[in-house]
Amino acid sequence: MSAPLFGVDEVQTTAALPDNKQIWPLPKIDIPDVIRVKAEFKEQKEICSYTQGNWRTEVYLVSYTVSQQNTKYPHQEITFIAEDKWPAKGSGIKVKKLYWPFRKGTLTFFLEKDMDCDYTDFFKILSYNENS
Repeated sequence: MSAPLFGVDEVQTTAALPDNKQIWPLPKIDIPDVIRVKAEFKEQKEICSYTQGNWRTEVYLVSYTVSQQNTKYPHQEITFIAEDKWPAKGSGIKVKKLYWPFRKGTLTFFLEKDMDCDYTDFFKILSYNENS
């Protein structure tokens, strides 16, 4: 899907995380038709950040280059929006920060074609794994 982002040229995302948030805990994927795509980290760009009440959110555009092609996934990259949220400084809220999975290295993405998007091939990210 194409979307204008704050201070960023229009980009074509190819996949989406549920609610643009990292998936935790990672579910075991037991779907016969799941699309597995292995990809190498390319880049992460911060597109905006904001504080709302006691919470700080940073929004990133994350891109991975497909390293092991799957015929059911026609794109050369996996590009998606990811939000990282934690307590704002001075909020007094203490929580353990989740490991940020979108960084250098290779991930295997478990995808499902988004059938609600009928004008382009767009995919839902069901899970991802560093060891697949």
